[in-house]
Amino acid sequence: MADFMAEGYFERHIRRMRAIYQSRRRLLVRLLRRYLDGLVEVDAPDAGMNLIAWLPRTMNDVRVSRALASVGVDALPMSAWAIERRLRPGLLLGYSGIREPELREGVLRLRNALIPTRVSGSS
Repeated sequence: MADFMAEGYFERHIRRMRAIYQSRRRLLVRLLRRYLDGLVEVDAPDAGMNLIAWLPRTMNDVRVSRALASVGVDALPMSAWAIERRLRPGLLLGYSGIREPELREGVLRLRNALIPTRVSGSS
């Protein structure tokens, strides 16, 4: 490991991974805005490996998360991260380990899960 770092391989690896994650983040944001405009508000910081898709206040993020899990999409409900203060409903979406075709498929599954949830309300 010391040789890996001393010879500059680690720095190159970090730069490469940063570029890959940035590309995936940009794609995911574009897809969310294209397919879910009006259903989610995207909060995507410039760094990191995940973003937040804020849902309409009438939606239940736990319910949406469960619906997504049933179709193979892992999206953590933001309400799971709040202890004292109630957060607006949202989903934490990771993208670091997901290739571009899978991101596209995941966004379409997210759209399909949100539409019935939106119609039936937050019960």
